[in-house]
Amino acid sequence: EGSEKCQNCPENCSSCQRTNGICTKCNNGYILNNNNCEKCPIGTKTKYTQYGKNYITSCEECQSMTYQDQIGQTSCKSCPDRQYQTETNQTKCNYCSNLCVSKICEKETGKCITCEYGYGLDYRKTSCTICPKGTYSNEETEGYCFGCGLGNISTIEGAIECSPCNEGYGANAEGTACEECQPGYATSGKGTGCTQCLESTY
Repeated sequence: EGSEKCQNCPENCSSCQRTNGICTKCNNGYILNNNNCEKCPIGTKTKYTQYGKNYITSCEECQSMTYQDQIGQTSCKSCPDRQYQTETNQTKCNYCSNLCVSKICEKETGKCITCEYGYGLDYRKTSCTICPKGTYSNEETEGYCFGCGLGNISTIEGAIECSPCNEGYGANAEGTACEECQPGYATSGKGTGCTQCLESTY
């Protein structure tokens, strides 16, 4: 016996079989699970895959650099400026290190683009560390700690420049103190370092 009128498809279902009402496609933001339409959880988005005239819906994890803090969404949100995310299926992004210049870092890795003066990128470029004694960093070093070099020293951590040794003195191996030149060595000026005298001089 026929129905007096057609019935609506189940809740949140955009398309169903005309004979029995079994859902075949859900509204945006929902997935089909045991003939029921359910919202994708946080950290994911709804994915649609077409097979012929039908669509298969599934939940896809948000990738790195993105997140989703609401259920039933069709896209993931990009990390805002000064934030990053290295993991998938996340509900928020992490803040860049305070030691990154202007707190700016790579959104996929969290690596600082460059560091504040007096700090340098570590070997993995994942964070900025204070420059040790005997080194410095400033605009010229492009985010790295550089040694002071011959005839120059830094006696504090986090130095932004080095100080020259006086004439007749050179820097020790660590670049942390000035030492008098050994016999047979001399300087050619302030901050030049000790160099060996020529054969005809001493």
